[in-house]
Amino acid sequence: VKMVVRIAGRFTCGACGEGYHDTFKAPKVADTCDNCGAQQMTRRADDNAATVMSRLDAYHEQTSPLVAYYTDKGALRRVDAMGEIAEIQNAIAALTESVMR
Repeated sequence: VKMVVRIAGRFTCGACGEGYHDTFKAPKVADTCDNCGAQQMTRRADDNAATVMSRLDAYHEQTSPLVAYYTDKGALRRVDAMGEIAEIQNAIAALTESVMR
């Protein structure tokens, strides 16, 4: 449910690309970009609850089983992606370097 709310609530400024969210980052003035002042908010057509649920079903059926498969083979590496982008990039780069050696 959290993921559905997170994905279905996002929208962007059509002029500058600034990202917003209905719940977590609404513009200070409704329908007006905080960054550039434009009133051209857009949403992706597939950012709706039905599509998100369909994506989640596909993930659980098709992708999720790969975690166990690669874990059993000792080939799965994990990166905590709940940080700053630069930290995540550095962690991925370090992991990639260690695997390539």
